[in-house]
Amino acid sequence: MKIRLLSVSLLAVSAVSLSAVSASAAAISTVSCSSGSVTATGFGGATACAGAFKGNDTGAGNPLLTSLNGGLFSSFTGNTTWKLLGKSDAANSGFTASNGATSGSWSLLEAITGPFVISLKSSTSYSAYFFDGKTPITSGTFSTLGVSVNKQGKAQALSHASIFVTRVNRIPEPATTAALGMVAIGGLGMLKKKKTGL
Repeated sequence: MKIRLLSVSLLAVSAVSLSAVSASAAAISTVSCSSGSVTATGFGGATACAGAFKGNDTGAGNPLLTSLNGGLFSSFTGNTTWKLLGKSDAANSGFTASNGATSGSWSLLEAITGPFVISLKSSTSYSAYFFDGKTPITSGTFSTLGVSVNKQGKAQALSHASIFVTRVNRIPEPATTAALGMVAIGGLGMLKKKKTGL
């Protein structure tokens, strides 16, 4: 009788312990993005965010691009077509981020204006951060806390960041603008010389 009572007690304690562990694991793995987790220099935090989603943002079937073209953030942009501009783990994409860190910076080789989305991929999840991009943007910061956390609730390292745009209005570099100005002035000078017969 004592053995049977002990067995039933152990079984009850085990069941309660397992449910507490399951509830705790579920709470820790539930992560929601925050628009302040990604910033753009001169702009501040994202206008909106979505996620975290399970999977890879640019994996099989391009899930994030499909979602963007399917209406994600359309309340801000209307019906528009998105494209992938670059990834931080792709060579020569013009987009870099502090891969392997839980927070850091991202940057573009050339400034862009117009709506854009930065997605952060960490562990087995990703989150997307929308910016209206009304001013030229070249850099910002990020934290992966709204993407993926470990069992202790700590942010996991960035695998890669991706940037998506609706249209790209690149801002010419000052040197390029100056060079074009010199060519124009030189062309006008030659035209004047030709007209005066010198």
